[in-house]
Amino acid sequence: MNVLRKVVGVGASAALLGSLVATMAAPWAFASTSVTSAGSIPVGGTSTGTATFEFVENRLYPFTNEPGSLTVTVLDSAGNATLTLTGGNVIGPGSLSPSLFVSGNTFTVATLGADPLNVELIRVSGITISASSTAAPGAVQATLSGSLASAVTEGGPLTLASPGMVTSKAACMNGGWRTLVRADGTTFKDLNNGFVTTQFYPGFAVAADDSNFALGGLQDNGTLRYTGNTAWTQVWGGDGGWCAIDPANTNTVYAETQYGRIVRSYSGGAFFSQVTSGLPPNQSDWNFIPPFVLAPSNPNVLYAGSRNVYRSTNQGSSWVPANGNTTLNGTTVSCIGVSRTSADTLLAGTGTGVFGVTPLFQIFSSTNRGATWTDVTGPLPDRYPTDLEFDPRDSRVAYVTYSGYGTPHVFRTSDLGASWTDISANLPDLPHQCVAVDPVYFNYLYVGTDLGVYRSSDMGASWTEYDDGMPEAMILDLTISHSNDALRAATFGNGVYQRHLPRFPVIGLTYPAGNENFVSGFVETIRWDESYTAFVNIAYSTNGGADWLGVADSVPAGEKKYDWTVPATATTDGMVRSPIPSPSRSRSIRISSRAGT
Repeated sequence: MNVLRKVVGVGASAALLGSLVATMAAPWAFASTSVTSAGSIPVGGTSTGTATFEFVENRLYPFTNEPGSLTVTVLDSAGNATLTLTGGNVIGPGSLSPSLFVSGNTFTVATLGADPLNVELIRVSGITISASSTAAPGAVQATLSGSLASAVTEGGPLTLASPGMVTSKAACMNGGWRTLVRADGTTFKDLNNGFVTTQFYPGFAVAADDSNFALGGLQDNGTLRYTGNTAWTQVWGGDGGWCAIDPANTNTVYAETQYGRIVRSYSGGAFFSQVTSGLPPNQSDWNFIPPFVLAPSNPNVLYAGSRNVYRSTNQGSSWVPANGNTTLNGTTVSCIGVSRTSADTLLAGTGTGVFGVTPLFQIFSSTNRGATWTDVTGPLPDRYPTDLEFDPRDSRVAYVTYSGYGTPHVFRTSDLGASWTDISANLPDLPHQCVAVDPVYFNYLYVGTDLGVYRSSDMGASWTEYDDGMPEAMILDLTISHSNDALRAATFGNGVYQRHLPRFPVIGLTYPAGNENFVSGFVETIRWDESYTAFVNIAYSTNGGADWLGVADSVPAGEKKYDWTVPATATTDGMVRSPIPSPSRSRSIRISSRAGT
């Protein structure tokens, strides 16, 4: 049975996309230290302890909302401040030793919490720190001060722990399981593969000509790249967001972090640079994970949605507001769809879930690259629009999906929004997150909901569940992998799934076209067109199709021709056919013993 196959875990059923869970650093980690003097912090006070320590690569996030301030100062053996955190900002990130470095600009400081291996171990948040396996620990001093110093040490002294105290134990953190440190303090290993817990945002991208290349953005865990291996690779940090892959050159890829921070890579994701020149700098102008899309017919053109739709014609190197500085309606853009046949034709939906904001849920259309917009909301529901998708052939035909409850969720237009038809039919009343159109059979539609995938084979007149083999997952994006005719479902919390789309074998004879005169002993080239057919069988008849004689069996369909030596059987009622299971095609011919006879 053709089912949505889980592409996580191990075993025969875990095929194409391999083992997919966070292969990046988990959110929490700790600096392990070995106390060489009185390295304890008394209740309600501050003190300094001299110790050796080593950071391990990780990404940290706050896990408490207690008010107050906490300052952690780390000094190297020469007494220089190598890292100071206070009030949520990294004040002086710097080198801890020649083989250790701290990266980043602004982070949040959290209070301390119980470590799974040592309840008295210090944790601070918001830092990305890397260490080589050969890094030599240096002597440091760690000082805590501020209004939370008492709270974090309440109940007894806070002792700095040694990496030698931890061997090959494992701890569960936000984002998965990881071994913490080896006895020598140099190993920090992922144990997340196979848990099927990755949370993908919308904007999952698949290469046009390579099913083994894809990019997806994750909540809290950056952007992942799939290259056909069993584990995905993190290529960008932060909260991952929308991604894009140039259909003409898979080395050119795009990703983003929150609030429209778009980046571009010319190396397939090995290195990225920011491409935000001209985009609004204020977070209030964006949704948290805002949409940006690449025009399929002209990959130099990109559109990004803030309170306005911004356009780039040079692969993101610079951006301009498509219609000047006039916003669509004041609400941030929630989704954008670009025609697959014209980079000038697009739709944009507005919506936000920001607390305290009264949004306008509307749909706008443009046929001149966003220079002017038309409000085409019409009868559409007052709900959050989640996705816009064009028919692959026709810029006038498009689909929109809606979140929320109590109203229809999927609509179709055949005139670029001048009118809309509700095609929700028998779909469940729950949030719909995305829609995809089969690029071969345009009447086949797919929608992703908060509980799985549904398919229509009649352009939305009726729907059936299409999620065999996957859990009841929230589907935030559906993407077509063209090179292997597969539908990929990116879920929020259960990884990525794939199912091959229905394809039906078709073949048609192009020569003979009918009523040709073939001469015995001469070679005639039988020709055909085909799709989704592996082999063809060729036969001929001398009595109008009552009986058939084989010419050739199992001819590779992709060759699209076969040289046939015409037999010495004269007939005015001959036929040639290339039968496959369905349908069959035949053409009438005449066979003569000599030319002109």
